[in-house]
Amino acid sequence: MNREFLHKITILGCLLLLITSSVGTDKGFQTPEQYAQIVQEHFANEEWEAGKEILDEGLQKYPNVSDLEWLMGKYWFHEKDYDQSRYHLVKAVDDNYNNVNAKHLLVDVEDITENYSSAICYVNELLEVNPYWRGLWRRKIELYRKQNNDVEADRLLKRINQIYPNDTILRKDYIYSMEIGYQQMKKGGNRKEAIEKLTELIKVSPDNEEYYLDIINLHLQEGNREAALGWTSNGLAVLPGSGALIVKRASILGELARYPEALAFMREQMRRNNSPAIRRMYNDLLMEAARAEKQRDPYVLYGMAYEGGNKNKEALDYLLNTSVTRGYTDDALFYIREAKKQYGNSDKGILYKEYMLYRQMNEDDLAYSALKKLYDMYPDDYDITLAMSAQHMKKAEKLMELGLYAEALPHVLFVSQRHFDNEVNGAAWEKALSCYINMKRYNEALATLDTITLHFPEYENGTLKRAFILDKMDKTEEALQLYLSAIEQSDEDMRIFYVIGYEELAVPYIKKCMEAGATKKAYSEAVKLVSLNPSSDLGLRYAINSAGLLGKYDEFEKYTEQGINYYPEEPFFQAKRSTILERDKKYEASLEFLKPILNKYPSNKEIIGAFSQSSEYRALQLTKAKDPEQALAVLDTALLYDSQNRSLKYTKGVVYEANRQADSAYYYQKFYEPSIMEYRSFQRHLSGLRSMMLKNE
Repeated sequence: MNREFLHKITILGCLLLLITSSVGTDKGFQTPEQYAQIVQEHFANEEWEAGKEILDEGLQKYPNVSDLEWLMGKYWFHEKDYDQSRYHLVKAVDDNYNNVNAKHLLVDVEDITENYSSAICYVNELLEVNPYWRGLWRRKIELYRKQNNDVEADRLLKRINQIYPNDTILRKDYIYSMEIGYQQMKKGGNRKEAIEKLTELIKVSPDNEEYYLDIINLHLQEGNREAALGWTSNGLAVLPGSGALIVKRASILGELARYPEALAFMREQMRRNNSPAIRRMYNDLLMEAARAEKQRDPYVLYGMAYEGGNKNKEALDYLLNTSVTRGYTDDALFYIREAKKQYGNSDKGILYKEYMLYRQMNEDDLAYSALKKLYDMYPDDYDITLAMSAQHMKKAEKLMELGLYAEALPHVLFVSQRHFDNEVNGAAWEKALSCYINMKRYNEALATLDTITLHFPEYENGTLKRAFILDKMDKTEEALQLYLSAIEQSDEDMRIFYVIGYEELAVPYIKKCMEAGATKKAYSEAVKLVSLNPSSDLGLRYAINSAGLLGKYDEFEKYTEQGINYYPEEPFFQAKRSTILERDKKYEASLEFLKPILNKYPSNKEIIGAFSQSSEYRALQLTKAKDPEQALAVLDTALLYDSQNRSLKYTKGVVYEANRQADSAYYYQKFYEPSIMEYRSFQRHLSGLRSMMLKNE
């Protein structure tokens, strides 16, 4: 009885000694990571002073540790002492340049303290790590705005919209920016600049009624009623039921004294929309037309004279020009026929008016026929050639929309071979390039691209297009080298876009090399990609896999750690870390590492596979150490997650055999699938196990 009592006293004393030894000045924290973890928990619970006390102790023990400095910067940021916060955050970045948390907080510090240039620099450093983060791009644009650098902000916003055309948030930002711009120009009296900005804005947002009304009013203020009238047509083509645009067009026609056209337009609109406002406008126009009729329109007077037999050149020219200008299509067609009778069918002016009239009537085929006749007769006339080019471009666009690139190509080649100094010609060359690419005529595409870059040196997409074509020609290495040259010569913003383009080509190329067995080449290309974009998920995966196949274990470990650093929750990289432990025969450590991850991702094949493999190695290790019971426990745990794994079952049979349990050994080893070479020996081995079972009986 006394012995038992003394034994219990001794055990209690040992426990008390252990407890007191673990409570000291270091609170049991042995590493910087432990300090960082507990401090973050305090901060997350709004226990700032408690966290600060532990953080002071941690920094005293471990000065210049990046994560601890970041947490101190976070504390002072919460206290709104931004100088202290900046001091510690800068130290955190000095200790670890890739401390993303510190850089994010530095952006906030510099933003709040209005050091916008510094904030932009830190955003740029974060974009080097994650160039796809659109939120960072928007933050950069916002900082430029705060810096009053609207020009750079607008330029960057426009470029980002071109890169991400389907991003609705960026699109709204871009529209809002342009809207603010034209409103400021309008208030400042810069009507022409406001018109240019509005024109661009309508291209981006064509269904906004207010924009059409504003640009119409600006043209009217400039005294350009015809342009204003044209914009009413554009607006109604998109918004055919807009009462405001209907009234605006009718009022402009009334101001131009084009009452017959205005009244005909209003009657047509009333058939669709007989609203009180439109009916009121129609009645007002009737009154104005009646008043104007009293003044006797010259067009009416000339028409009466012509019908009365006075068919001289003066009357005919006036009637023809006025009917075309006013859009009196029936009258214009009649006077064109009359003019052809008097002047012949080859008069340039008459034929051109006929072409313009058909265009106004949207009779595309008739317009093209009239224009082609003109071009055949006057091939050297600049205006006719330019109009002919526009018709060819229109036809080409329709054919390309239908995917008929071979049919579209002659039309764009007609335009491209005429002039080198106008916007239409540049668009034609680019459409020719698109046709060649879609027709897979890559040599012609490269030649066309050479022509474009020669005659249009400001062409921005040359590198992207050339790399795309070279890749399609199975010259991917040359395409990648082209990107590398562009990256070396580009500024900070363009470098990111070129890196994105490089990655889009490099990833499928590396995959192709891996599938073809060109592992060394795949490894080399993956390393290049990761050097350009350290956070490339697929680049890191290929670098790890190819390094493993090549036996480059140091590189395997290096890129695995890099992947975990960027993607700490990604199972692939966690599985690769377990492979590193296995290679060092640290099977138990690998299992301990994988267990919490497996609990988090119980259905992930990569984690299950890694856990099964480590379990198999650990079981064999325990078997060799004469501990079959523990080996079987390890295998049974693995089989809970990977119940169909034949290799695990076979290994379980090996453990049973080592423990001289022939019946269980025979049952589990049957799951093994031997190769042809080892089939007989394996069958003999199974026979031996059966013999042992009989012997036991």
